[in-house]
Amino acid sequence: MKQRRAPRSRRSCLRADDTGGPCQRQKRARGGADLVIAIVHADKMTGTALMNSHAVDLVLSGHNHDLHIDFDGRTALVESEQDANYVTVSTLMSL
Repeated sequence: MKQRRAPRSRRSCLRADDTGGPCQRQKRARGGADLVIAIVHADKMTGTALMNSHAVDLVLSGHNHDLHIDFDGRTALVESEQDANYVTVSTLMSL
């Protein structure tokens, strides 16, 4: 009986401790991702560092329980407050 391999995941290998780093840049260089979204539970300083690294296109965070939206023309950081008091909507366009 022939063994079947599990399907490969299309998820990336982003780790909060390296703020995206070489893993994400490598995937983009090979044409493996059109859009990279990081969903993190990180403090605002780490979320901002991830946004400023431009390793991802969108950072969805929520650690600080603040309503916070930031966009630098290339990467967005969105933090929706706590307990669903606010919900943010992000519209993404691929050019």
